[in-house]
Amino acid sequence: MMLQNDVFLAFKELGWKIGRDEVGERLASYSLGDVEITIIMRLEPRRIGKRLLIYKSVGLCKLDAIIGDISDRKPVHVPIITGDEDIRQLEFGFSDIRSLSKRLIEWGEGQDIKAALRKLRELPTDAKGAFPRRHLGALALAGDVGRLKFYQQAFERGDRLGFVPYVSKDMIDRAVEIAKAATAVS
Repeated sequence: MMLQNDVFLAFKELGWKIGRDEVGERLASYSLGDVEITIIMRLEPRRIGKRLLIYKSVGLCKLDAIIGDISDRKPVHVPIITGDEDIRQLEFGFSDIRSLSKRLIEWGEGQDIKAALRKLRELPTDAKGAFPRRHLGALALAGDVGRLKFYQQAFERGDRLGFVPYVSKDMIDRAVEIAKAATAVS
C-alpha cells in the first residue's frame, strides 16, 4: 500500500529529483538536458481506492536563469507548458509509478518548446500575473533587442505600455543586456 511519500520515493528511484517549489510544495523534476519536466503530486484516499492528482509542466533551464536575472532573484522552475492528470485506481504500486514516469517523460519530450516560447514572445504587454516576466525572458532568450529597446524607450518616456506594476525599468534594462549578449553569442 503506497502512501504519498512512497510515490515520491518511487520517482526518486526512477531518476527524478525530489525537492520543493518556492511555496514549499513537494515536487519531482526530471532533466532532459535544458528541458525540465516538473510534477506536483497529491495522493488522496477515496472511499474506494485512491486518486493521484498530478500537475505537470515543462520548463527550459536557460529561460529560468534569464527570468531570474531579469527579476534579480534566484532562478526557479518557470512552467511554459502545463497539464494535469487525475488517475484513480484501487491501489498504486511501483510498476504503476514506473509506467507513469515513462509516460510523463514521453509527454515532456513531445512538447513543442519553440512554439511555447513563441507564444510567450507574442504576449501583450498588459499580460497579468507572472506572464510579463516570462514575456521579457522569452524576448531576451531570443535576442529580440529591438522590441526590448522599444519597451526601454517607452519606460524612459514614462509610458509603461500597460505592464503590471512590478515590471520596472531596471528589469527592462537587464532584459536588453541579456538579449544583446544572446545576439553576440549566436
